[in-house]
Amino acid sequence: MTRARGFTLLELLVSLGILGLLGLLLLTGVGTGRRVWERQDRRSAEVASVETAQAIVRDRIEHVVPLTRYDSSSPYADVDGKADLFFFVALASADRAPDALADYRLSLSTGSELVLSSTSDIARVKGPPREDRILLRNVSRLEFAYFGAAPPDNLRRWRDRWFRNPGPPELVRLRLAFAPGDRRHWPDLLIRPVATVDTQCVLNIGNGRCKGR
Repeated sequence: MTRARGFTLLELLVSLGILGLLGLLLLTGVGTGRRVWERQDRRSAEVASVETAQAIVRDRIEHVVPLTRYDSSSPYADVDGKADLFFFVALASADRAPDALADYRLSLSTGSELVLSSTSDIARVKGPPREDRILLRNVSRLEFAYFGAAPPDNLRRWRDRWFRNPGPPELVRLRLAFAPGDRRHWPDLLIRPVATVDTQCVLNIGNGRCKGR
């Protein structure tokens, strides 16, 4: 006897079961891939937020201007650095044109925010409110260090205070930590103000010093 053409009920049920299983596997794979992409997007955004903040801080501190003040027995640069705060005068950013200079203050707010506050040189006369720019949120610790020679020892070393010295520090180091559970990482940021660069130095490769000095 020849077998009748077509599917039996059992074969149809098995086929539907296989198709259902394949559909479930496909949906699971799509969902897993979407979650992976979402995590990757979040991670990329986290890295970008840190890189952007570091770029802004580096740009402002590199443009420190050693503005000299004479309201003391010894002239000093208008730079005040503490372990948790850095105040300095720098060339104004492009968005503050036509201002030439601006006062900057980099600190940690009571709301755990890294804030760059600025007041233009014109503001010293006209008195408009200062501008506070939040660079990062969810920051638990902020720590500055300053490298250079300063009283009382006048040795070139790292210090946690830079106050009423003749010039700005040679290097500024900024360390930052995020609150527990925040996976972002802030690599140590080392910045050299352009004003401290010795443009007349011809480096001796042998000893790392300026030739003829």
